[in-house]
Amino acid sequence: MNLGYLADRAAPSAFMLAAAGLLALPMPARRARVAWLSLIVLGLGYDLALNLQPVNFPAPNFVHYYLGAKYAAPYLDTYRLIRAGQGLPQIGMRDLDHPESIVGWTVKERRLYYIDLLRASHVPFDPLAPLDSLAARARDSGAVEAEARYILASRLPAGRIAEYRRDVRTAASIGQAERLALDYGYNGSPFYGLLRQLDPTLHLPFGRPAALAGLAWQLFGVALMAWLAGLALGLSAIECLAVAALILVSDDFSTFAMSGLIFTELWVPILVLAYALRSGRHALAGAAIAFAGLMKLFPFLLTLVAVVPLVNSYSTGSRRNDAPLVRRRAFALLATCVIVTLALGLLSLVTGRTWADFVHKIAVEFESHMNLTNSVSAPAVYTILGVRNESLVPRLISLAAVILLGALFWPLDSAKTALALPRRSLVLIGAMGWLVESWLNYYAIVALSLLPLIARRRPAGAAAIAIGMAVSYLIPGFEDSALTRHPELHLLKLAPYLAAPAWLVWLELREMRWPPRYLRAAALAALLLALALGEEIWRGHEIKRLAASGEAAFARSDAAGALESYERLLRLAPRDGIGTHRRAIALATLGRMQEALPQFARAAELSPRDEAAHDDYGRALLMSGRVGEAVEQLESARRLAPSDIQVLFQLARARLAQGRREEAIALLERARELDPMDPSLRQALDRIQL
Repeated sequence: MNLGYLADRAAPSAFMLAAAGLLALPMPARRARVAWLSLIVLGLGYDLALNLQPVNFPAPNFVHYYLGAKYAAPYLDTYRLIRAGQGLPQIGMRDLDHPESIVGWTVKERRLYYIDLLRASHVPFDPLAPLDSLAARARDSGAVEAEARYILASRLPAGRIAEYRRDVRTAASIGQAERLALDYGYNGSPFYGLLRQLDPTLHLPFGRPAALAGLAWQLFGVALMAWLAGLALGLSAIECLAVAALILVSDDFSTFAMSGLIFTELWVPILVLAYALRSGRHALAGAAIAFAGLMKLFPFLLTLVAVVPLVNSYSTGSRRNDAPLVRRRAFALLATCVIVTLALGLLSLVTGRTWADFVHKIAVEFESHMNLTNSVSAPAVYTILGVRNESLVPRLISLAAVILLGALFWPLDSAKTALALPRRSLVLIGAMGWLVESWLNYYAIVALSLLPLIARRRPAGAAAIAIGMAVSYLIPGFEDSALTRHPELHLLKLAPYLAAPAWLVWLELREMRWPPRYLRAAALAALLLALALGEEIWRGHEIKRLAASGEAAFARSDAAGALESYERLLRLAPRDGIGTHRRAIALATLGRMQEALPQFARAAELSPRDEAAHDDYGRALLMSGRVGEAVEQLESARRLAPSDIQVLFQLARARLAQGRREEAIALLERARELDPMDPSLRQALDRIQL
């Protein structure tokens, strides 16, 4: 975004503060209507000004979803295809197989890529030439273009390659070309791809009209959401205007959601669900859950609105006259959800994508333990506080949160409960950030749709939520490195996103009459979880302190001090791969190799994707005369880091020790190609070749 600090941060904050004032202050209907309409105009003008800037239009997120829905290529190949479509080398993009990494990040990695490409293309070249010369040779010889054609031909139907290249090049020429391959790829489900086929612009060449249609579609979604919120929550016309205004002035909508292609398709069916619950159309509610769930998976948790009352009806059915009605409605919702999910899920396969690939793509991101910059989840807060990924406490808190959220739907059907169900279904979605690791900031928009309703009885509370969001908008954006440097600032920015659903859940739960024993049990559980979380925060910080102490000891050549620090660290975190690795190094430095070897082995086991762990274990084995085992570990390190010079050097030593002189020479020559300026490699080669 490029409107400057005043527009990027202060403008949406000022708009949300104005909304807070309108929520808090009673006024005549005519004046309120004019005020909310004025805020809608201001928000709409700002959103368009922001998203239509050349630097933002079209946004990479739009391009990913547009191309992903139009061309059924493998999810993990999204960026390979985008680079190939532009005729660019396969470097400088996010590695979607390992999303924490960038392909071709270092000079050696880029040299490795160009050298291998030129050799595979049988193009004569000087492997010791500078990187710029290698890149120019690969480009001018046609090797890069030949590779691009091969990638496209192997992943797209022949009849669509020219169209794909045209679309990608157009997108790069009118948008943020340098960012097209640096996000996390295409995450649209097969059902999303099927639904997107209804977009007429998808069947035309890509261009600004398609991006404009995308912006218009999101704005239409805001209007539709406001209308549906009115039906579902019983809002007045003025309150519907307030819902639209709150969404439009939200920085989360203007900066993230409006520029994409998934906002309307996700939130409209969720509000249809709320409307269906209010009108007693539980079959429609089940279909809405299926529709939204096939978009983003997490909406399937909304089946709690039927599962919990169903369980309650059987636990107390003999004493309740309304139990049969509860069961009929619950079964109608769940059966319809299952049937529609299966039908639409199978129909989605005609797009050429599979659900297994989609789930795998999502799982890869979560397995990487990435901390997405704009995640506003409870796990994001735990990370900022220093709680470690392997801790069980966050999982216990999530389990407690599921029980707490399930309690929203425990009372059996009555007139009061029926009216509360649509509201509580939205509260459940708003609190989803307690349960999932990556809950993105623009999902918090759902809480804003409840504020006009809440403001009827609690105007000060509704205004406080809006003020909290306004303060959050003033803080540097999620992509700003200031949040990384100042954890307390990051926590302040996230606070409203977690406080708002917490307050909404509290308002719902306090309306129910709970036996004192339940309240005592809940209070005890909350206290125990709070104490456990506090202990985990302390443990995380202590582990971090001991790791820093160990590194400081290494820096002053105090291996004994480092060993002491890492042994204390491992008492707190026995499965810490880095701590185990550093303890092994300290033992080896002190000459205690027999003790170090098992620690090196455990470090490689705990961190199978850490090339340094395999490299050091291989070196230790080589020093101990276990050459065959050393080769295995060094080969593992080489597979993980093929451009690492030291790994190649140590592997050459191991091969030489095995008597495989030619392989050792080839490895050293490879290392020298990656770093021609290193004199030690030339000397090593000379010694072997004498």
